[in-house]
Amino acid sequence: MKKIKRYFLPMLILLVGFLSHCAVDPEDDILAPETNKPTIAHPIHGWLWAFDGDAASCQVFHTEDLKQWKTFSMDMHPMMRVFEAGLINANLNHSLWMAKGNQVYAFTDGILDHGDHGHIVLPVVHKTLTLSENANLVHHSRAYNGQQVAFADDAQQKIVIINVQDGAVTTLEHGSAHSAALLAGDYLITTAATSTGEKWAKLIYLASGEVETTVEIGAGAHGDAYYQPANTAFIACDDGIYVLDMNLKQLKKKISYSAAGRTNFLYHVPSEPLAVGLHKNDSGASDKFMLLDLANETLDYITIPNAQLDWNISSGLFALAREGRVAVFSDKSKTKIYRVELETKAVTTLDAPAAAAPVAVSYDGTHIWALAGQTVSRIYVPDNKIEDTITVPTGTDWIWVTTYKSGAELFDNDKHEF
Repeated sequence: MKKIKRYFLPMLILLVGFLSHCAVDPEDDILAPETNKPTIAHPIHGWLWAFDGDAASCQVFHTEDLKQWKTFSMDMHPMMRVFEAGLINANLNHSLWMAKGNQVYAFTDGILDHGDHGHIVLPVVHKTLTLSENANLVHHSRAYNGQQVAFADDAQQKIVIINVQDGAVTTLEHGSAHSAALLAGDYLITTAATSTGEKWAKLIYLASGEVETTVEIGAGAHGDAYYQPANTAFIACDDGIYVLDMNLKQLKKKISYSAAGRTNFLYHVPSEPLAVGLHKNDSGASDKFMLLDLANETLDYITIPNAQLDWNISSGLFALAREGRVAVFSDKSKTKIYRVELETKAVTTLDAPAAAAPVAVSYDGTHIWALAGQTVSRIYVPDNKIEDTITVPTGTDWIWVTTYKSGAELFDNDKHEF
């Protein structure tokens, strides 16, 4: 997939640089073949993030040259993990956010995005924030435009809202001991602590920081999503998923579960209308997951016969592709990985290097990475074949991958610099 464009005429180079505001040195962007490097049929350029929760560190590897390039000190809540927010640094870098306790960490994703093309660059620290000593940050969300992130501070029953550009922090009241922190247009939604049996969601007007209305929902609120085109919010509860009309600021409907159990998490990309709900039942493993249609406000169950799917993202056995249309599940007991096209509900079963292998996925779901011990294997989906491996540190327990969008040209060089 190495898309390296050659420009032989100096005037053409200057013209392209002028028109695109991006001067590309063609020689820097052409990697000389390495005679001792095996030929890879379908290489992909991006970054593999290998997290070690015990060591509170992350090693970052290039997915094509397979080398380690960065080490970051960081930590993240095991139930929440990493999420992507908006563009930073003159709108060229996507940002990655995570938090644990009173610490917030943000990094660039290692790709400069010029719209019609991108450049692989080394990821760097964007922000490291230390909040009040007693803070305990858990649930989070991002604004639809990506320019704010919110974290629920369960310890102090407050919500922390952070500007992704400059790291400015705003703290709002009206949380709970285990609250949502859902940014929904001009509002923030908080919920009653999951285990209390209370049944409320508060709609806080961001401009004033005050509760504008309180809506009755189900007990056990845990897991949420916001769908901007319809200005609707979805909150998963014990007895179903509650839909809030944010224009009218009232409950619109409840979508009941049609199978035993519930979901505790709803995962989707803000621009996409489909959300994945991991299915939680009494056994702790399921042969199905929920597919929530945010546009049509319907809930479906996708069954994968004989599968054992985890309901908890802390295990790393689930990943959603960056474009939001492919979900990947690692089987808890079999050496299988399931790739699901969310729109068509088509399931592809792939061979995994181990059972219960934490997974990561490329932008469009064509490549999947699976962790087994100290080895991360990259699986090229069309061939169901491992094409290369990366050795990661002992203790790595979770992985993430950042790659560029499909169909756009990508530049890289041997130093991964721009």
